[in-house]
Amino acid sequence: MHFIKVLEALAILSTSAIVSASRHNGLVCCVLSSGKWQYVATLTKAVCQYNYPADGEFRNGACYGVHTELDGKDFWNNCKDTGLAGWTDSDGGFHKLYNKDNIGSGTNTGC
Repeated sequence: MHFIKVLEALAILSTSAIVSASRHNGLVCCVLSSGKWQYVATLTKAVCQYNYPADGEFRNGACYGVHTELDGKDFWNNCKDTGLAGWTDSDGGFHKLYNKDNIGSGTNTGC
């Protein structure tokens, strides 16, 4: 009986490892505002389109790697760099952030 419980536990762990290692994890850009991290859709879309033109797909408010997993650290740096340089949204509005420490990234589940 103990052996079956161990096998069940291993099956659960291996399944969650597969899910967490998905190549299509969605990433978002975030900004620290009033002491709270907030999702920024226009920055996320700009980072996805300009930094990952061959592999990034912006959908459901996040950037997804189509053929490869997007690297979290690279995405984080791209959010910071694009935020400081400025970006144009789909309506032609230009946005720019001024404090690199207040720009970050998170998963599609939140900042």
